[in-house]
Amino acid sequence: MEIADSGGNVVVQVITSPGCAWTASSPVSWALLQGAASGSGTGTVVLNVSPNASTAARNALVTVAGQVFS
Repeated sequence: MEIADSGGNVVVQVITSPGCAWTASSPVSWALLQGAASGSGTGTVVLNVSPNASTAARNALVTVAGQVFS
């Protein structure tokens, strides 16, 4: 997924069976999870990406419910 230089939020819907546990994580300080980083059953993960003041592109691999997003 691509985010503008101005930053923004990415919303990921986790859809799974009731009682199925999941987690979300981000390895970088400029892409932080808002709210719960784990849950059980269906839920929502919001990733807040800070503005990029540099001219260099940024990349990160964020994991949500075992799925990796770039």
